[in-house]
Amino acid sequence: MEGMLNYRQGESSNELIIFDSKRADVDGDGKIEKVSLVGTISESGIVASNIKITISNDTTYDVNLKTNKGYNPKLFLGDFTSDGLDDVFVSMESGNTGREGFFYIYSFALNNEQKIFDYEVFNNKYKYDVTYDDNYIVRVTSLFSPLKYMIDISNKGHYLNALYKSDGSLKRPTKGMVSPIIELRAIKDNNHYNLQAIQRIIGYYNADTLGMIVTPLSYDKFKNEFVSMTPYLI
Repeated sequence: MEGMLNYRQGESSNELIIFDSKRADVDGDGKIEKVSLVGTISESGIVASNIKITISNDTTYDVNLKTNKGYNPKLFLGDFTSDGLDDVFVSMESGNTGREGFFYIYSFALNNEQKIFDYEVFNNKYKYDVTYDDNYIVRVTSLFSPLKYMIDISNKGHYLNALYKSDGSLKRPTKGMVSPIIELRAIKDNNHYNLQAIQRIIGYYNADTLGMIVTPLSYDKFKNEFVSMTPYLI
């Protein structure tokens, strides 16, 4: 897979290594903690497993991740909750052809571990129906809100011959899909960060990308969760 990190080709998969490490006060005690993303690797040196967060100061505290296997595990520290403390953002790639990623964000304010973003919760909520229609139109309909989008695919060329008759009517009912998150971006906003979740609109076959859905997210401290603004297409 292009861009994969080769950590230590051929070494034992039982060796614990540090994939990424940063320093910040994440719990509000006034001391700087060392926050690390650690785990083991496969014999190929590519697949990371047993990935967990470790926070070290006077003691070491571990956070085990539900999804703890993937590619290119990365760590980012930033304040998503506007409390003046850095939160811990973990990302990794699935390695499959759909390009999905795995993402978690944790807050440790007042020494209280709280998962404030979970990619599975997002994926289970932000679902869409993708349907091909006559006249070279694809309709994308939100299953969680009244949002509806239309995509003009009339410029797809010979691709259309498999789907449409010469008069522009569909040969048969055809569906697409919207992928789980493929990218989660931290977006700086004054003294804190918001998020942008990116999903891929998939057409007739998996490699057929019709567009992307961007969902802006900001943390609501009263609801203790990220809430979305209106998703849009790019």
